Amino acid sequence: METGWWSNYSNISVHHCTWPGVRCSSAGSVIEIDLSGHGLNGSITPQIGALSKLKCLNLSSNNLRGELPSSLGNLAQMAVLDVSYNEILSIPLEIEKMENLVSLNLTRNLIVHLPSAIGLLTNLTHLIMNSNPLRSIIPPQIWNLKKLMTLHLGNCQLYGSIPPNIGKLKSLVNLNLSNNMLVGPIPSSVNNLTNLASLDLYGNQLNGFIPQEIGRLTNLVTLDLSSNMLLGPIPSSLSQLKNLSSLYLSSNKISGPLPPTLGKLSRLESFSLYTNKINGSIPLEIRNLKRLTYLDLGANNLSGEIPSFLGLLPSLSSLYLDSNLFEGFIPLDIGKLKNLTVLYLSYNKLTGSIPSSLLHLPNLMDLTIASNHLEGPIPHEIESLNALKYLNLSDNKLSGPIPSQIGNLSNLRSLILANNNLSGRIPLQISGLSLYELDLSHNIISGDIPSQLNFQNYSQNIFLSHNLLLGVIPSQFGNLTDLSSLDLSWNNLTGTIPEFPFYVGNLNLSFNSLRGQIPDGLLHFAPETFIGNKDLCGSIQGFRPCPSSPNVNRERKQTSEAQSVNCYSGSKFVIFCLDFCVGDIHPIPTI
Repeated sequence: METGWWSNYSNISVHHCTWPGVRCSSAGSVIEIDLSGHGLNGSITPQIGALSKLKCLNLSSNNLRGELPSSLGNLAQMAVLDVSYNEILSIPLEIEKMENLVSLNLTRNLIVHLPSAIGLLTNLTHLIMNSNPLRSIIPPQIWNLKKLMTLHLGNCQLYGSIPPNIGKLKSLVNLNLSNNMLVGPIPSSVNNLTNLASLDLYGNQLNGFIPQEIGRLTNLVTLDLSSNMLLGPIPSSLSQLKNLSSLYLSSNKISGPLPPTLGKLSRLESFSLYTNKINGSIPLEIRNLKRLTYLDLGANNLSGEIPSFLGLLPSLSSLYLDSNLFEGFIPLDIGKLKNLTVLYLSYNKLTGSIPSSLLHLPNLMDLTIASNHLEGPIPHEIESLNALKYLNLSDNKLSGPIPSQIGNLSNLRSLILANNNLSGRIPLQISGLSLYELDLSHNIISGDIPSQLNFQNYSQNIFLSHNLLLGVIPSQFGNLTDLSSLDLSWNNLTGTIPEFPFYVGNLNLSFNSLRGQIPDGLLHFAPETFIGNKDLCGSIQGFRPCPSSPNVNRERKQTSEAQSVNCYSGSKFVIFCLDFCVGDIHPIPTI
């Protein structure tokens, strides 16, 4: 009670075994305390050591600080200690007395040193301490923990190499050394870890080849070696990992073709090779991966045509083939992938038109085919993609009008059709979409900007530059309070610039035929924002000052009228003179 951890529990006369978070044995001894996520503050009281029968202590996700109390050494029966997600600074040496400790979770604390006493916890099966600033080599005392099944040291600022001693931990099932600064090759001694189901080494600086010996880890379900500096080919021994469900090799320097033996990984569900140096074509054997839901071969040097047999992968939901050297038509059989939610084909050499089969994928949310050589119109059937949120067809050779049916894509958030040969007007139907990005720049779109183009105040970025747009800038743009970028440059827009009663991050209205005063709220922009509009004025470098205020103009008009009457009273010319000379810049003519 002195800790205050039960301060909201007023009835202290009730037996402690009924207190929240407390569980007792039949004899009334406290054997478990679970106060995770209870907003506890301060340090852990040393009195915790008096609970000699305590087997499980969970104080995770609180605001506890300082050192773990040395009195924890008195808890000889403790099996599970979880103080993750706090601000614990250190572990006492007395932890060596907790000889029955099986699971120790120190994740996301501020621990900078792992004491050698940890190596005496010979019954420890789970050591989980991701996200602590250890800033050291892999602590060598860990190699004594022969029963260890789970070792998580991810994001601990570890440096140096992975020593061959890793092979001593033959009971390991889950090994996570990700997001550190580890260098050197993956040691071949990993082949001793035959119980491994998960090996996560991503986010380091490991180099050399993927060892052939990795094929001996036949219990592997997840293998993640991404974001390293690994070289050479994909080892053929990977085909022996019959239980493999996830294979992540992205962001390395892996080269050579895709081995056909990958087709033997019949349980594979996720496969990523994004950003490597893989060349050649996609082997036919890939069609055997019937469970594959995620396939990312983007940013490689794959060539040839996109194989139609990819349409035979019934479970596929995400397909990334972007940034390669694929050419030819988009295969019609892609339209058979009814579970597809993401399709990336950008930055290739694809030709032909957008196949109608792509437009009948009921779950497709992201269709990106930018930077190819596609021709022809955008099909009206695009309205069938009811789930579509992101559509990017930019940097192609598409022509014809923007189909009004795009306005029926009620879930659409981003529409990017820039750098094509699209013509006609901006369809009114897209005005009702809740877009955060609209990019129609670098086309030959004509007509005016629809005044209804307000996107229900959700718009963030509007790019309409380098077109043939006419008319005025709709005053409704001033209602887009979330507008961060607006580019209307290089058009034929006329009229004045509307007021923007909020901050606009990026603005470009250059090279139009705008006139009048630059609004005061936009005077912080560089002159390049407005250049090329010869009839604009304002206190920005390179632009002429605007005429004086209306009150001054009125006084000048009255003075001119009086002078005219005095000089030409009684003359019929007075009417002509007044009409002519009341203006601010015309002198009174003499007779």
